[in-house]
Amino acid sequence: MSRPRRSGSAIALRLGLFAGGLVLAVVAFVGALYLLPADVAVRLGSPALRVLSGAPALPDQIDPSPERSVITDAEGQELAQLFGEANRVVLESDEIAPVVAAAVVATEDANFYDHPGVDHRGVMRAIVANRLAGRIVQGGSTITQQYVKNVLLSGEQTLERKATEAWYAVELERRMSKDEILTAYLNEAYLGRGAYGIGAAAELYFSRSAGELDLAQAALLAGMLRAPESNNPVTNPETALARRDIVLEQMVQYGAIEQHEAIEAGEEPMGLALSPPSAPDHPFFVAYVTDLLLNDERLGEDEAERGRQLYAGGLEIRTTLDPERQEAAEEAIASTLTDPAGDPQATITSIDATTGDVRAMAVGPRDYGSCEPDEDGSESADCPATEVNPAVPGLGGSGRQPGSAFKPFVAAAALEADMPRGWQDTSDSGEVIAGCADDYAPTNYGQSDHGVVAMPEALETSSNVYHVKLAAQVDPPAVVDAGERAGLSNGDLPATCSVALGAGSVYPLELTSAFATLAGGGNACPARAVLEVRSGDDVLLTSEDPACEPTIDPEVASEVTAMLRQVVDSGTGTRAAVDGVDIAGKTGTTNDNHDAWFAGYTGGDEPLATAVWMGYEQPRELADIAGEATVTGGSLPSDMFAASMAGVDGGAFPDPPPERSATVPDLIEQPLADAVNPQLRVVSAAEPEPAATAVDDGEETGVVTHAIVGTYDLHVVATEVRGWEPRGTVLEQSLEGGTSVAAGTMLEVAVSDGEGDPPEMPDLLGLDVDEAQEILEELDLDLEVEVTPRDVEVSAEPADPEDPPEVADVEDVEDVEELGGQVRVIDAPEAFAGEVLAQFPSAGASIEPGAMVELEVARHRLELVLPEPDDEDEDEPDDADDADDPGDDEPGDDDEPDDEGDSTD
Repeated sequence: MSRPRRSGSAIALRLGLFAGGLVLAVVAFVGALYLLPADVAVRLGSPALRVLSGAPALPDQIDPSPERSVITDAEGQELAQLFGEANRVVLESDEIAPVVAAAVVATEDANFYDHPGVDHRGVMRAIVANRLAGRIVQGGSTITQQYVKNVLLSGEQTLERKATEAWYAVELERRMSKDEILTAYLNEAYLGRGAYGIGAAAELYFSRSAGELDLAQAALLAGMLRAPESNNPVTNPETALARRDIVLEQMVQYGAIEQHEAIEAGEEPMGLALSPPSAPDHPFFVAYVTDLLLNDERLGEDEAERGRQLYAGGLEIRTTLDPERQEAAEEAIASTLTDPAGDPQATITSIDATTGDVRAMAVGPRDYGSCEPDEDGSESADCPATEVNPAVPGLGGSGRQPGSAFKPFVAAAALEADMPRGWQDTSDSGEVIAGCADDYAPTNYGQSDHGVVAMPEALETSSNVYHVKLAAQVDPPAVVDAGERAGLSNGDLPATCSVALGAGSVYPLELTSAFATLAGGGNACPARAVLEVRSGDDVLLTSEDPACEPTIDPEVASEVTAMLRQVVDSGTGTRAAVDGVDIAGKTGTTNDNHDAWFAGYTGGDEPLATAVWMGYEQPRELADIAGEATVTGGSLPSDMFAASMAGVDGGAFPDPPPERSATVPDLIEQPLADAVNPQLRVVSAAEPEPAATAVDDGEETGVVTHAIVGTYDLHVVATEVRGWEPRGTVLEQSLEGGTSVAAGTMLEVAVSDGEGDPPEMPDLLGLDVDEAQEILEELDLDLEVEVTPRDVEVSAEPADPEDPPEVADVEDVEDVEELGGQVRVIDAPEAFAGEVLAQFPSAGASIEPGAMVELEVARHRLELVLPEPDDEDEDEPDDADDADDPGDDEPGDDDEPDDEGDSTD
């Protein structure tokens, strides 16, 4: 028997009864929860919230709220706050005034310290109201829930999000204490005008810390939490005050304060003291530091991570900036260049040579910022602001030619190559330099000629020609290497002769670093601007010790320093002098006057290197600026250097090593090739072509060669002259052999070209012997004179026959006459005394220097007459004189006079 079929109305009735029963069950369950204590209700309701939310479990680690980072100078003074969308400073609970916590709890969650994260009765009321309205009309959120929503959830208004919020709040309260949750909430909450957290809000609205807020101020800020912009005291002061009063009443209601305290606080004026986040102090330096950190892999694997750390990681960044030096540098620019829209830009960068620490980075006169673009979209030419920092790479600027400021590194390379600082060379404009490509012929500033100079004078006068010769001699790649080892590593230095004049490009900070290497005795310390980066107690980045290393020989550095002192004392950089401070430095000006520099440094234990650059961002001639018709490195940049270094304590520079000396060899009649160093060849000067026309013996033929004696001991400049001696034989030298001179001194010599005719023997017959001797000496001939002998006839016996007077020349006549005798010419001479009678070789014969020449010279033929013996001698007995009387000699004795008489020469 089949069962009767039920009607549709019966089924519907049963379903309705079931649904009604289910609703009654849910209502009964909810009602039971509502009546239960909070802890019990939450424990029973949590599983339902978890199921309803469908969300994953609460994360084990909640990322900290974004917090602004702070940059300070070397003394800890704040330079800038870095933040992205959230200007927030995260505080500890003891850094927040207790009255603030009381005000927030009273107005936002009076039961905060009693519930387990969720106010179950408030949630239930909100659920019912929202269901009846079909939308979210009530919140019912606790402080814990609001914190969860802010840091973990979106602002989406759905039942599922609210369920997740409640579940997470319960779980969070199991992990954190009430005070920790409240502090986290106060650090996270938005309080209008870009301020996140009570710390940033206290600074923004009252210019004080959160720990210094009073009751009225705390109530005002607490009243903004629900509607930060509507209740904002800046834009809606009346609404803000009304909301403050409500908070004060709620604080009284919940026992946080007494009624009279609320009344007194309510009568206080709002007392705003706005301090919006200010622009960074020294913004060009701050931008530089920021750029460094965004590229420092120690702060994160990629730029996005490093950016999050920098702008939201709450970092404390301590830099190397010296506020005193920075202020002096900025004032030096501002007092010199006073027209931000029309004047060129200038940079002043200073580095501690012992550490590499950047002590100053000033840019001006244009301020940091931007201007509205012109109609065509380009930046206005007369914009008084810029975001370009030309001192460093990567911040909008491009490297600039250093001009003559690079020359110290040419000198350093030469000294490293063992060239002495006394190396002399010509430095006249327009010389074609051998060793350089394309007949390179540089000129000096103003087309001037400097003559023969050594390194100190060449640096002092900033001779272009000399330094190009020096670079050619050393080899341009070695010059570039010296500059790069000193610190010029970011620019573009060509390995050609033009690098000696500053071809290529460098940045002001790296030029400062290179001069700091010289100041530090050859120790190169890479520039550093950041000393430490901390995140709370964690040190993320530190520079405990400077990364210095010796790259230039200390003696070379001290020699260059000594020469650079001369530049400031009496050369092109005299306007850079600082009273009471020893300064070494170098000017620099590019050929087109687009860039002007002065770079220098002090001495002592803590030398400071500073470089000044001046130029337009879009390069053009520096003219008619601040009273200067033409700007050079020795003018305005030197002035700004001196001004920026005022107040610096500078010690003494180290003494350079003694100047090398050399002894000049005697090269006369020697082959020049035997005296010079065959391993070294001077390439600094091109050799002119030989003379095309005939020349007389002894005249220059036009060929000039350069050679080196020893290891750059002497710079020999040999000029060929027409001579018959073997080619290369030294005929003359400018310095006498054996002379001690500074190493590198120029020695000029004349050498034979071997093309001349040998000299001929001159006709000397009939000339006086002295005149003949002068002629022979000019020919470098040796002289041997033979005097034609003549006898002197004795006509009477002398008073003392054994000691007769000798008469050899006619000059002796007076001596004989004084004896009472007489001298006379026996017969007329054929020639006067001293006249050349004969010569060998004969006139017209070929001779060589050093050959022997014989001359026969005439002398007078004389007769000597002696006085008669005295009478008393005649009266003496004859036998008394017999032994000594030559007249009594027996015939045949050897003393018998011949026909001519006795001869005396």
